[in-house]
Order: sequence, then C-alpha cells, then structure tokens
Amino acid sequence: MSLYFYLEAISFILLDLFIARIYSILVFPATIFLIIGIDYEAKETVNISKISLTCGLGCVGAYLAFQPNSVQTTFESGHQTIIWLGDFRIIAIFMVLVPLILVLQWGFHIWIHSPKKLRKKANIFLLGIILMSPVNFTLYLLTLVNSIFIIFADITLCIGMIITTYILIKDPKILYILPFRVYSIVVVHSIAGFPLFYHNWSEPFIDQDLFTCVLSATEKMTTEVLMRGGVKSVNLKQGVLILEKKRFITVGLLASKTSKFLRDCLTDFTDEFERDFAKELNQAPNELHDFDAASKLIEKTFAHIPSRIDES
Repeated sequence: MSLYFYLEAISFILLDLFIARIYSILVFPATIFLIIGIDYEAKETVNISKISLTCGLGCVGAYLAFQPNSVQTTFESGHQTIIWLGDFRIIAIFMVLVPLILVLQWGFHIWIHSPKKLRKKANIFLLGIILMSPVNFTLYLLTLVNSIFIIFADITLCIGMIITTYILIKDPKILYILPFRVYSIVVVHSIAGFPLFYHNWSEPFIDQDLFTCVLSATEKMTTEVLMRGGVKSVNLKQGVLILEKKRFITVGLLASKTSKFLRDCLTDFTDEFERDFAKELNQAPNELHDFDAASKLIEKTFAHIPSRIDES
C-alpha cells in the first residue's frame, strides 16, 4: 500500500500514464496480504475462497489496466491530472473497496467480541477502522465530483491508520480476541494428584474440581493404559484441553480450540513453573499458598491473553 500511494503521487507529478497503470493494480497484491493477515489473526487459517476471488478480480484489473484508453490525462479544477476510464474504472474502484470492507468487518468483529476490560480500547480501535474504511471511501468517491477531496480522503486514512496502529501497539491483546477463547489453567502435582495452582481468564464450562479430575484421569489413562508417554490434547464438547507434562507437574489449559501459540505459551509456563518452584515440588507440597507467586508467570507467559472475567 505504501508503494501504491508513492507511485500514485509520482504518476500525478509526472503525468505518467504507465506509472498510473502500475500503481492502480497494486491494491490487488496488497489485498491478498491483507486477507492472509486478517484470516490468520482471526482464525489461524487462511480462507482460500477469498484468495481465489481476489486473484480473479486482480487478474481482470491487471488486464484492463494495460488496455488502450484505460487511463488518460485530463483537466480537473484547473489542473492536469490522470483519471481511470471505462470498465477499468469500475474494477479499480471495486478493488479499492474490497480491502476497506475486509478491514471494516474485522474491526467490527473485534469490537463485538471484546471483553469488558478492553472495551474502551476497542471503541477507539473501531473509530480508527471507521475513519479508514467508510469515511475514507466516501471521501474517495467524492473525488469523482471534485479532485480536491483526495486530500481529505488521504488525511482521513492517515488519521485512522495512526489511531489503529497506536491501539495495537499500546495493547496487543486486541489481536488475541478473535482466534480463540482461553478459559482456565490448572497445575496438578503428578505424584500427589492434587491441584497446586488455578487461574481463570473466562468463566469455564466445567468447574475446577471436574477440570482437575479430567486432567488427572487423562494422564493416568495415557501412561498406564496407552503407554505412549502422554497425549497433547483432549477434545471436549465445548472446547479442548491442552496438556503439558513434566517430571513433577501436569498442566492443563482449557480453551475453545487448540493453537500453536497457546501450546508455546503453555510450554513456557510449565518449564518456568517447575524451575521456579523446584524446591517446593521436591518436598511433596501440601500448601497451595506456596504457589501464589505463579500468578506472575501467568502475566509473563500469557501476557497477550485477554481476560473475560467481569470486573466487580
């Protein structure tokens, strides 16, 4: 998109029709990357249908861009400028509209699903998205009436992008609202079989005692019956239980679905928990308050997971 705006400016300054054709189709590859980014952020998968449709539209746009009379110089508001013509004009405008629709849809989904603790930042994030998408596109369409509106369209786009980027830098948890929902984590002593630490991000669909029983039973079945050294996850009706087993502890993470990111976070937490509490674990612990400091490990290793527990 940076190349798009850069070449757009160069084409207007030099009144170069070839550069005008090039910049006008750069929205196509930019949209492909946008689809990949949004889909991976929201679902950790890429929607092939969206990619295919965008590629088809992009190929048509690239073909029309190099047809005779697809762009031309003209006078508007007293200056010479470059405009799109015919079918290419329709396709080019639609290609600009597609990424704006995708961004708007993404922003609304994040805003709708944002937890209470992130609602204020989600509101500001949505404001930036609205400035980037419907407001910007409306001003962009007005350039068909008077080219002066391109200045206001670009200023609005820049303000929207600055607001959106600022919120994402200020609180990256915004990006982790859509891919999955994390409910809770429990640490169970592998030998004694009782829970040492428990933490909630959301109201879990099973209570703590049942969660602990499922975790203990799963590990016992795995090591004594299957004899394969442990399972990595257990699919439940309303989610998945992700497991990590070490010498002294077994840790279970309850989430809406499995994720490589969550597995990596769980591995880091488990390693640091066993290292930080090595002394307590070696002494067959029976005091749960000895592990209260593990809350700091949650803040460190699961720093990007948004909490959905309602504040009182």
